[in-house]
Amino acid sequence: MSENTIAKIMAEMGIEGISPRAFRVTTTQADPTASFPPDRVGRTFDRGRLDVVSTSDITYLTCGEGDAYLCAIRDEHSRRVLGWSLADHMRTELVEAAVDAAVLTRGGSVTGTILHSDGG
Repeated sequence: MSENTIAKIMAEMGIEGISPRAFRVTTTQADPTASFPPDRVGRTFDRGRLDVVSTSDITYLTCGEGDAYLCAIRDEHSRRVLGWSLADHMRTELVEAAVDAAVLTRGGSVTGTILHSDGG
């Protein structure tokens, strides 16, 4: 269907779309003097088996009452989300809760697994 057809149907139903949110470039301001650990995976994330490399990312979701922050941990071989957490802040507890959930998903043993994030 065309955009105009959808708009007409919505108008007939008495509903309106919402305007897209403004795009934010980044929510993280890196400390220019901070040191980061070396990239232990060399940007090669899938090592051919489970539990070798997991990645972490934080994104924000705009909700009716403000922003919510989502941290997810994913196994890079299976691409399965192993753990996640949601909060109204980006403090350490957000990441810790996601990591704890991922460890629980893997039965409590993640010895040797590399957790990679772009922030180090």
